[in-house]
Amino acid sequence: MNGDASAPVEVKESLWDKAPFEYGKVITEKELEKYPNRYPASGDIYEVRSINLDCDTYKDIKKAKSSLRSSINKFGSKTKGVAEITSRTFIIVIPEGTLTDEVKAMLEELKSEAASGTPPINVVYKEGYGRQSNVGDGSEE
Repeated sequence: MNGDASAPVEVKESLWDKAPFEYGKVITEKELEKYPNRYPASGDIYEVRSINLDCDTYKDIKKAKSSLRSSINKFGSKTKGVAEITSRTFIIVIPEGTLTDEVKAMLEELKSEAASGTPPINVVYKEGYGRQSNVGDGSEE
């Protein structure tokens, strides 16, 4: 089309465009690579949870919070009483551009709850891995 303004624009697919189990597996692998010295080689155990806040299910912050709380509690339960585990870190990864004040408040509340639980869990949250490609153009819904 040689400079024609109507030429289709190629949109690079985001990791978040994939099915939840697909992006979850990739993100978990990439995040855990950052912690090579982990249980059982050390007493430090990590779990990664990626949650796409752009998908319909988790646009409702209460549903997102409930799902994350459940995952944190399961992580605590499965590691509780394992004497060799000395620290627990739960890593939450959300798409870039989704850390609004409301989301941050929700994540901080979960972080506080987890730190004061038994066993205590350090919650780390971060944005990463791009954003779902059909979001942010104002044409949703």
